[in-house]
Amino acid sequence: MNKHVLSLVAATAACLCIGAQAADDTTATSSMAASVPLTSGQAAMAKIQNKADYKASKKEADARLDRAKADCIANTDASQSACRKAAKAGAKKEKADAKVTEEANKMDIKANTK
Repeated sequence: MNKHVLSLVAATAACLCIGAQAADDTTATSSMAASVPLTSGQAAMAKIQNKADYKASKKEADARLDRAKADCIANTDASQSACRKAAKAGAKKEKADAKVTEEANKMDIKANTK
């Protein structure tokens, strides 16, 4: 049990670090794309970064889902089921938000490419 909790905490911390770094990179890419047209090489790099950000967001949502499910174990049977459903719905919403953000960034990159 302890090993599972420690691995979950380590995975969550790693995802959050990647997410924070990706957020910083996205801000720099977005501001650069808005001010100067991108060359084809820069656009390719921005697309790769955008996809990496999207994947990191999905992994963060999965990690939060796993943590929320683990927190639900302490509840009674009836509330445990409701807790898990709420956690799953939250993860689904986070993933949908990440997809919308990815699509918007794709359109921005495409619009700002020479």
